[in-house]
Amino acid sequence: MVGDRLDTDIEFAINGGIDSLMVQTGISPKAEIDAKDAKVMPTYSDSQNWPNKSWIRTEVQFSAANHHTTPPQIHRA
Repeated sequence: MVGDRLDTDIEFAINGGIDSLMVQTGISPKAEIDAKDAKVMPTYSDSQNWPNKSWIRTEVQFSAANHHTTPPQIHRA
C-alpha cells in the first residue's frame, strides 16, 4: 500500500497485513512519520533508503493484470 496518511492508508495496510510505503506529500507531517512513539508506523517511508523498491512495481503490475477496469453499466428504465 502506498499512502500519504498514517491514520487511514498506512493503518489500513497494517490491518491487512501488507507492506506500506508512506510518501510525504504533506498530509501527515514528517515529524509524525519519524516519531519513535507513533502508534501507526509504515514499513517504509520515502525519506528512507529502503532496500527493495521493486516490490512497488511488482505489486502494481500484478494488481493491474488481475483487475478489470471497465466501469459498471448503468441501465435506465
